[in-house]
Amino acid sequence: MVNIDHINDHGQTAYNLSQLHGHEEIMGVLVDAGASQLPALPCIVDGCDNECRVPHICEEVHPGR
Repeated sequence: MVNIDHINDHGQTAYNLSQLHGHEEIMGVLVDAGASQLPALPCIVDGCDNECRVPHICEEVHPGR
């Protein structure tokens, strides 16, 4: 069984990534399959432009920021 709401190392789900890249058809397929539509959350370090579902220390997850 696959976890449709799996969170990657950057705190993003397949839905978040599809949304980020403008893949509306894939977003629809994921929602139809039961995926969460919760938005990604910004990193907790000022100036980080990554969107992540879980708060974290940005440098630990996005080295070089």
